[in-house]
This record gives sequence, structure tokens and C-alpha cells, in this order.
Amino acid sequence: MPGSHEAKVDTAVLVIISMVMAAVLSLSIYLRWRLGGITAPTIQTCAATLWCALNGASRQIAIRQTLLLCFRTAVVAWMLYRLTTFFEEPTWSGLPVTLDWKLSFFTVWNYLLQFCYWVLSMSTSAIHLVGTRCRLPAGASFGRDISRFFRASSGLASLQHALFSTCLPSALLVSIVLWTILYPADAAKGHAERELNFASYNQHAINTALLLLEFCVNRFVVPIQHLYLTLGWASSYVVFAWVQHFSTHRWPYFFLDLSGPPAIAWYAVLMLAYLVMFMLVVAASRVKARASGLLADGGALSFFIGPTNPLLASSPDPVTATTDAETAWPSSDLRVVDDQAGEVQGQRAEAHRASHERELFPR
Repeated sequence: MPGSHEAKVDTAVLVIISMVMAAVLSLSIYLRWRLGGITAPTIQTCAATLWCALNGASRQIAIRQTLLLCFRTAVVAWMLYRLTTFFEEPTWSGLPVTLDWKLSFFTVWNYLLQFCYWVLSMSTSAIHLVGTRCRLPAGASFGRDISRFFRASSGLASLQHALFSTCLPSALLVSIVLWTILYPADAAKGHAERELNFASYNQHAINTALLLLEFCVNRFVVPIQHLYLTLGWASSYVVFAWVQHFSTHRWPYFFLDLSGPPAIAWYAVLMLAYLVMFMLVVAASRVKARASGLLADGGALSFFIGPTNPLLASSPDPVTATTDAETAWPSSDLRVVDDQAGEVQGQRAEAHRASHERELFPR
């Protein structure tokens, strides 16, 4: 979508919008502090599907995790291909298709962030599948290295969760804004082809559908505590657009134009839409968690009972606990461990359901 021509920035409008954005972002950060943290996901969470906890058979779990890895790998390959053709896409503004021009659009920002999510999700899936199937004799130095690496990879799991909480609401909002605001505006001017092309479909429909499919099969929920991430991401782009305007004298989107009081209404509508979209995703996460039993599942994030729960701190790490117990796959030992984890999970489900629900979805 080409930017508008040069227009003078109304300083008062800029100050008002900046203050409102800062206040909303500060409120979301306070909300994160006030509600407290959430149970950190594990590397197993990132690699598991929504159905992995419903069957203790190790072979079935491995098949589901492998299918999830294949799906994520295919998405990475597709997005990588589309990124290599970025500069071959046509432009209707008469401007050269440069990297600066591409990066001026929020669509591209989100597409790149989504690519980072898919690469990370593919990596965590591969790490889990390879690490849990490489069974070495007890005491092997490489086996200990694998165990230490799994414990250190918890940071990757938290990063993947944060990226997912940011990408999904943003992708939904970008798609809605394009098809309900930008497309009608261009169609009225006789330029509907700007949105009705494959590059646009890929960045405003296909990518969103892939994230929704991922949401339906993975074990992540989007907690309200991650609101500050989504608002911070959007605010970063808005500030970037402002700074870029002072350099290029162009706006990437007409509704970002700060030349008059109507900008206040546009920014308010977009901010409200972002909040509504995020809350809808949180509500969908709540339905997903309740329908699938995630609330009773080790902090509502992992199909293993993780050591992050203080009541279960003495429980063995599911990775290290099975590493020394197995020498081949599939084995009866792994099925026994899975069955035991499922049994313990069932016994403690009702006792912890209410507390986990309050943690993820505070009223």
C-alpha cells in the first residue's frame, strides 16, 4: 500500500496520541506486574500437539510430534521462498521496491516476526524429538550434555510462547484492517489490484490461516499477561513510522497521518481494535484450555508435569528422568514413564484446575 504525500505534522495531535499510547502501554505493563507471572513452558510443550496428553503410547505421541515438525518445516520453507521473492513483487506507487520501502509497512514487520516464530518452533520441535530419542548409557558425557542443553533450552520455549502471543493477534488484526479498510479505500479509487494479488493473499490471508491452524494443534494459550508484548510491538512500529515520516515525508498508511485531528480518531479505533483482537484470542485460549484439559496440565502449558510448579518441585525432569532409563525407542520403559505421568496428572488435575485457571485467566 503506497504512502501518502507530504503533509505537515500537527504537534498537538502527535503529543496527544503519544500520551495515550504511553498510558495504555504502561497500564499493560502494570497489569503484567499485578497479575504476576505464568508458569514457564518447557521444550516439551513447544514440540507437543494438543492431543499428546490424551494417549500414553509413546509411538503415537512421537508420530504426532513428528507431524507437527513436518508442518512447521513446510511453513518455514514456504515463507523463506516468499521472502526471497520480496523484491520481485510489483509496486503500483511508482517507487522502487527497496528494503527501506518494504520495511515501512506493518504487514512486513509482522511477516518477518512470524518467520522468526516458525523457525524457532521448527527448531524446538527438532530439538525435542532428537534429544528424547537419542538414548545413551547412563553416565555418558554426551548424554549429560543433552540433559543440560534441555534445561538451558527453557529460554527458547519462553521466547517461542512470547512470539506466538504477539504474532497471532497481530496477524488477525492486519488481515482485518487490510480487507475492511485498505481494500475498500483502494477499490473506490479503482486500484483494487493492489490487494487482489497473490503477494497480498500470502501476507494477509495464508499466513493468518497457518497461525490459526497452529493455534488449533499446539499446546500454547495466550494469557492476558502477554498484552504488553502485543501493545509494545504495535507501539514500536508506530514510533518507527513517525520517525520515518520525518525522513521521507511519506506515511505508509493514510490512517497514520498526523496532519489533523481526525488522526486521533483513527489511532483510537486502531488501538481499540488491537485490544479487542487480543482479548478475543485470550477468550479463544480459555475455551481451548478448558476443552482440552490444559488447565489441569502442569501449569496449563505442558503435557508433562513440570518442575516449575512449586507443589511438584520434587518431580523428576521428564527429559532427564527418561534419558538414563531407555536405550532404544520405542521401549516399554518410555510407555511406563508416560503412563505414570498421565496417572499423576489425573490425580492432581482437579486440585490444581482452579488455581491454574486463576493464574492464566484472572478475573
